[in-house]
Amino acid sequence: MPREPFTMLRSLASTVSVVTAVFALTACTTSATRTSSFATPATTLKVCSGYGCALSEYFQPTEAETAEISAIMTSGSSSPQSEREAIKRAIGLFERTARRHLRYQPDVEKAYQKNIGKRGQMDCVDESLNTTGYLKFLEARNLLQHHRVRLHYAERGLLVDGRYPHKSAVIIDKSDTAWSVDSWYHPDGVEPQIMRLSQWRRVRDSFRL
Repeated sequence: MPREPFTMLRSLASTVSVVTAVFALTACTTSATRTSSFATPATTLKVCSGYGCALSEYFQPTEAETAEISAIMTSGSSSPQSEREAIKRAIGLFERTARRHLRYQPDVEKAYQKNIGKRGQMDCVDESLNTTGYLKFLEARNLLQHHRVRLHYAERGLLVDGRYPHKSAVIIDKSDTAWSVDSWYHPDGVEPQIMRLSQWRRVRDSFRL
């Protein structure tokens, strides 16, 4: 009997095992609503963690903290590009403010299986929902002059295309160009990466952006 079918089956099983292990490592495949429904004009902000928003908590920025965020956004109001730079600084500050209020351990960059279910540790679902909430906070206070916030996060990557599933918050400028606002790549409180959504969707390896 020819051994090719058995060899192919064994190879396929090995590939599936490797892919499964990789996805377990990245731990950014959890499911949650794509809509940041908690991102409202309210003064209280919701923070997801534990991967897939398994855990949720709330905090309310003080007047001084809100004023600091507003000053950052006002400083970047002259152009779309400068506003995106201000958004980076504001999101970093939101994350540090949330951690100060809620007193959880700093979130590490990216996502790993060992951190599933841990308070304060965030996969790309948590990051996308939290970032969308912070952006809606800015939008509700008229602090975004050149962009609007998309309520649904963007997704890329499927098992069949060999890419890690990944998500990102999205803003859209006045020319209708969409931009990813991705907080997943860096530790808690560090500025997110912002790039054209079309470019973000083409990234092959989420670990080497």
